[in-house]
Amino acid sequence: MNTNPCTAEPPRARRSCPFVPIVCAAIAAAVAAACGGSSGGGGGGRGAAGAVLVSGTNGGQYYSFDGVNWTAVRGIAGAYDARGVAAGNGVFVWVGDCGVGCSGSAEASSDLDALSFDRSDLGSFTDARDVAFGDGLFVAVGRQPSFGALAWVSADGVNWATYEIEGFELATEVAFGNGRFVVAASTTGGLNDGVASSVDGDTWVGASPPDAGTIYQVSFGDGEFVAVGTRASDMANCAWFSADGTTWTTPFDMGTDGATFFVLAAAYGNGTWVVVGSSGASGQLAHTWRSVDGGVTWTDLLLGGPVLRDVAFDGDAFFAVGAMGTILTSIDGLSWFDVGVNDGALLTGVSVVR
Repeated sequence: MNTNPCTAEPPRARRSCPFVPIVCAAIAAAVAAACGGSSGGGGGGRGAAGAVLVSGTNGGQYYSFDGVNWTAVRGIAGAYDARGVAAGNGVFVWVGDCGVGCSGSAEASSDLDALSFDRSDLGSFTDARDVAFGDGLFVAVGRQPSFGALAWVSADGVNWATYEIEGFELATEVAFGNGRFVVAASTTGGLNDGVASSVDGDTWVGASPPDAGTIYQVSFGDGEFVAVGTRASDMANCAWFSADGTTWTTPFDMGTDGATFFVLAAAYGNGTWVVVGSSGASGQLAHTWRSVDGGVTWTDLLLGGPVLRDVAFDGDAFFAVGAMGTILTSIDGLSWFDVGVNDGALLTGVSVVR
């Protein structure tokens, strides 16, 4: 099959397009954007713009230009556990480690189809959890037991400088927007209980949202950051919003209990905030939340199936990833369609090349 979207027939023009017409239209729009985008370098001349990038464990690194056909990233070792992925400056970067007993590292390449990526060791006993790109810089976050929470900063994904995120023991999530990076971090080394912001990845300022218990993720959309997690006072699932990552709104109740519902990631698109996660006593069933009024009120939906770990919006549709190689897509956060690789890998992150 020809998987190059710039030469192949668009998916919605085929009888085999597996979605309702509006979804097929969104896929075709994404393909058009990809073909007209800047070159990713190699890969048969495919444009990088519009690519959806996925990170995961045990070789669970994939990319797609049409949201339907997924290609494994061959240049990263099969045992590599990637926690996060980002793209910028013509470079694609996955961060994670090579398994039990390995230190954190970054895998970088300007060609998604390269047979080998440039691996950068981030330091002994380090643990890299996520990466974001903004203002010409990659910022990866994680920890080193002797120093606590760390940020690694690079312009090319190969050469990295290391900085401490003072006051925190671990940083697990990072997002960029409005000229600054914002991380979700932990003061104890356990679950995240605060946030910190930086304009350059070097100097960080902590500023926890009011009444925050656990903060699972920070993300950026609609001109502001959102933190999702649980409220300390009653364990309710909540969302907090901030323009600068420093001054946060009071929590908006999402209508579910944080003891059995887990709000793990958020994204904004088509006038809608979408949060993905899980529910059930053991947190193993996929669950989503949706708000169309800026996060003031929320409705939730039990999807079933494997837990969802991350979500991103590519300009046309949402893509959510999770356990067992699950990849779901939706235009509105209500109707979801399975476009996953379903290979058993735990998919932990999803990002979009813009």
